[in-house]
Amino acid sequence: MEKKNNTGLLIILFIIILGLAGYLIYDKVLSKDKDKKEKNVVEVEKNKLSLAGTYDRGTCAETGIVNCATLVITKQDDKSIDFELSAYKGDMEKGPNIGNLSGTAILDGENSYKFYKNEYDTETTILFKFDKDKITIEESYSTGNNPYAGHGVYFSGTYEKNKSNNTDEISKDESENKYNSIIEEYRKAMKDENYSNNTDNETKYPYINDRMMFYYHTYDSVKFNYVYYDINKDGKDELLVGDGENSIFEVYTYSNNPVRLFKDETCLGDRCSLKLWDNGIMYFYGSSGASIHGLTFYKIDTDGYSRKTVKDYEVEYDENHNVTITDNISKNVTRFTSDDEVISSVKGNAKDIDLSKLDWNEIK
Repeated sequence: MEKKNNTGLLIILFIIILGLAGYLIYDKVLSKDKDKKEKNVVEVEKNKLSLAGTYDRGTCAETGIVNCATLVITKQDDKSIDFELSAYKGDMEKGPNIGNLSGTAILDGENSYKFYKNEYDTETTILFKFDKDKITIEESYSTGNNPYAGHGVYFSGTYEKNKSNNTDEISKDESENKYNSIIEEYRKAMKDENYSNNTDNETKYPYINDRMMFYYHTYDSVKFNYVYYDINKDGKDELLVGDGENSIFEVYTYSNNPVRLFKDETCLGDRCSLKLWDNGIMYFYGSSGASIHGLTFYKIDTDGYSRKTVKDYEVEYDENHNVTITDNISKNVTRFTSDDEVISSVKGNAKDIDLSKLDWNEIK
């Protein structure tokens, strides 16, 4: 009887030991999982700097010799940032060499992001290291040359956040308040039954596209639409007026009052066209006849409201259809043999903004 009792006690003791062992193993696995989760939380917490905004390396002045760059962080999540880089080196008045690169950089440590791309037979690596309102950029290329920039242009260096251009996004209501006078001027001109016969339209309606308004009254074939759009990603909307599909009639910025950015280009919407790229460049095509046209590339200047010429070319064909493309800034004949070559040299990896997908509103 005593032997049976001892056997029962041994069985109970064995079960208890197995239970304790199982608990210890489970607890160890659970604690590892818990530690892993806590570590992930800490990593996310470490990378909670708000990075979106505009950062400057030096000052890109209107004139003089410059060596500067601008970085715009357009989007940020837990694992990546979307960026746009633009760099300049040379004489701003005559036209500097430029560099443009945009893409997505992946989280690569505490407040550090890495961009990698293998293109143009070159492996490109860009490192972004963030410290509060400063960013240090390091760049390396397998061939030793930056395939996205002109001679002497580079992206590396320390960038500081542009506080004046990184305020909270201006609300739609605020944009409407700033540009409401422009919309009202279009409405007033549209209702002016004598518009086509007036000789003082430019005085009465200084902010509108006179040629397109003339077509509106003469041929009844034009519709005016408007949309607020941040061209240079500085958190401040510009006002675009166009047909609501693929044609822009005018771009308006704002200083103390609205600024008509292309006032001197009266052919917009007619023989001239304007395209927007996602790197902030505005590509203007201007025709002067069957044998000559211009290709000009603009940006909104660092003041946020004036227009700055990036590159400017004249394309001319002789009677044998031979083409000569001249740099209007340097006055030198270039090596380019087509519009596409010129456009590609400035555009780089930038993408067209699809105007038809913007949230246009018809002016009535």
